[in-house]
Amino acid sequence: MLKKLLIIPLAACLLFCAAPQARAEGFSAVIEDLPIMDGMAEREDLVVVFDTPEGRIVETTLETSAGPQQVLTYYRRTLAQLGWRPVGTSEKRYVREKEALSISVQRNPEVEAYGAANAYLVTFKITPYR
Repeated sequence: MLKKLLIIPLAACLLFCAAPQARAEGFSAVIEDLPIMDGMAEREDLVVVFDTPEGRIVETTLETSAGPQQVLTYYRRTLAQLGWRPVGTSEKRYVREKEALSISVQRNPEVEAYGAANAYLVTFKITPYR
């Protein structure tokens, strides 16, 4: 009887721990070396990935409740540690080796239409850099 009482909580714990959870301070599933700011969620329906003779083109969009300046400040600090250099004084365009990374932060149109909790969409796009 005691074994049965222990098995149920243990099974529940294993199921909870194995369940998919929002990525926090992890990396994008689309752009492998792009860190995801805490509280962001990657939108699988807004992904573009393909290769060209010049290099890859990859785009992914994440939802967040963080404001544009908070997002841009986080990525300015974080991307520099990964070898990305800002283009001029921009906080929205970076280069590394033969690739360019651009960041776009926009209001989420679903917020007003459907009452979505995440007020902003942050789009990251990697393109070949010449």
